[in-house]
Parts: sequence; structure tokens; C-alpha cells
Amino acid sequence: MERARAGVTLIEFMVVVAIIGTVVASGAFQMGSWMADARVKASARAVADIFQVARSEAIRSGSVHLVVFQKALGGDREMLVVNDGPVGAMNCSVEADEIVHRASLERGVSWGTSTLQSNGALAPEDQGRAPMAAPSGSSFSDATQLATNPATWVAFAPDGIPRLFTPTACAVLGRAGQATGGIYLTNQRRDHAIVLSPLGGVRIHAWNGSSWTL
Repeated sequence: MERARAGVTLIEFMVVVAIIGTVVASGAFQMGSWMADARVKASARAVADIFQVARSEAIRSGSVHLVVFQKALGGDREMLVVNDGPVGAMNCSVEADEIVHRASLERGVSWGTSTLQSNGALAPEDQGRAPMAAPSGSSFSDATQLATNPATWVAFAPDGIPRLFTPTACAVLGRAGQATGGIYLTNQRRDHAIVLSPLGGVRIHAWNGSSWTL
């Protein structure tokens, strides 16, 4: 009789241990997912901050400030704000002593969108003229007449309004009102879009599974 009781108690103990293990594993998974989503949100905020820093510094200094997403320069995760000098005297290159602000994407976050999420759908207010593609995650274009060449950069003039530019002809900025577009980020579970308006305003959108929301 005592053995039977002990056996039942052992089985019950093993069941409790199994339940605890399942709960712990589920909690660890939920925590990992939460942290991954927090990292993509932080990266989206960093992109928005990059635009805002460039705009405020351009107004404050009276110089053109470039926002450069390093993918265009062969880099991977870095974002830069570059003081490129007065209008008409820029060289549209990144030099160490011209960098005024830099940030990087968080671990597990990449440019573009997930095929299981927004799958390239443009966010509201994104009027960028270049097709957004996963390698760059940008709908910005350069300032050529074709205006569909994808670009991962934009310039802020001293009036604080963003302008398109072409590195090979950078002394001439594009017209005001043209430099609208978006930068897209994903962690394969959540997509975010950071949209720049023609006047320099910034909005962050998140994909909710069926549409973009603020």
C-alpha cells in the first residue's frame, strides 16, 4: 500500500515538473519574441531620430546635411548624418570629420520587409518614386530625371526641407517637395516603416498583420 502511494506521488511529481518546464519554455519564448519586437521598434525610432537630427542641424548650421544609410556605401547596418557644407559646395561624400550623428540597426533587424508580413506594401503617405526592395528597404530615389533610381540617402537643406540628390551631380539639390519616401525595417515577425514627408515631418508605421497603422 505504501509503495502504491509512493508511486502515485512520484508520477504526480513528474507531471508537475513537466508542467513547470512547459510554462518556463513558453515564458522564455514569449520573452524572446518581446525582446525581438522591442529591438525592431528601437531601430525604427533610431531611423526617425536620424531624420530629425539632420533637419534640426541643417537649420541650426545653415549647411546641407545628408542622411546616409550605409547600405548605399557597401556597409550594412549603420546610419549617418553628414554635414556636407553650404548649398553648391557639397561633395556628397562621407568624411570622418563631417559625421555629426550615427546609429545602427539593432541585432536581428534588417532593411526591407518580410514576405510573411507587409511583403513590400508601401505605408500610407509614402510617395517615394523608387520601388522599395528588400536589400535597401528604401523607396527614396535620386534626383535624376528618371527619378526611379533607388537611393538610400536624402539631403536636408538649410530651410529644413528634405531634397533628393545624385552623388555624381551633387552640387545641385532636387526641388522642394520631391524628397518623400520611406525606410522599411523587419525582424521577420514585425515590419516597420519610417516615412518622411515632403516638408520634413516623420511618421513611424507598424504592420499589424493586415495593414499599416501608426
